[in-house]
Amino acid sequence: MAKISKFRRDPERAVSGRWCRYREDVEVAVASTTQEEWKSEFRRAVKKVRQEQALTAADDPPLGEVLLKCAPAMAKWLVKGWKNIEDDSGAPVPFSIEKASEYLSHPDAHEFREWVYVRSSEYAEFQIAARDAEAKN
Repeated sequence: MAKISKFRRDPERAVSGRWCRYREDVEVAVASTTQEEWKSEFRRAVKKVRQEQALTAADDPPLGEVLLKCAPAMAKWLVKGWKNIEDDSGAPVPFSIEKASEYLSHPDAHEFREWVYVRSSEYAEFQIAARDAEAKN
């Protein structure tokens, strides 16, 4: 049997992030969408897209457009690092919030934005049980 405490959110992991494989040998550290700062940024973006598209409060704006508006906030709150990313000439790109914001803000980066959002929304991966299981491996 599992202790109920194992299903609680690990606050450190939620903020510092967990490593996830994106493609081939690229790994990205993503933090949880449960952070209050992120949730505020996301709500602001939803409101802005609704206004721009003349949607009512009952209408859900397109997630892709909301995430594009949130790209700088994603870089600040959700993406915590990366490994094995190179520029077009093959030079390594060290992680920085500024560089992450630049990449996430590119209109053609919709797949990467959505991937970050989905990985960051996986609540079970930020629980104490997930941290403990990862430590055993």
